[in-house]
Amino acid sequence: MEDPDDDGLESEAWALIQESAHVPESFQDFVSADMDLVCSEELPDEAIVAQVNGAGALDDELEEEDEEDIAEPKVSAVEADEHLRALQRYCQQQEGLQDEVFYLQKLGRKLLQSAFSKKQTTLKDFFQSS
Repeated sequence: MEDPDDDGLESEAWALIQESAHVPESFQDFVSADMDLVCSEELPDEAIVAQVNGAGALDDELEEEDEEDIAEPKVSAVEADEHLRALQRYCQQQEGLQDEVFYLQKLGRKLLQSAFSKKQTTLKDFFQSS
């Protein structure tokens, strides 16, 4: 059963909400509040024509393929050794990182062993049948 005083409370509450929250006075004002708001991309005619002709799609596909084809260049053993030595110097200059210098030196030895254990390929290797 509804209390007749509820209508009075609701109208008072609605009045407080309207005052504090800046709610529009009418429903139509509420509905059309964002009517002029741009909520989608507005393309110029040139962009629309390019998309219809397929040029835009091709450009996007080419950019995606270019991004996939780009591979990071391989780091040579010499470059890796230079960077490792720089990291060792940095750790030696910092307090509390002396133990890490030992591990970096060990890693440097493994790097050198790996570099010297590889056999350089010859031209004959490229022409051998598998």
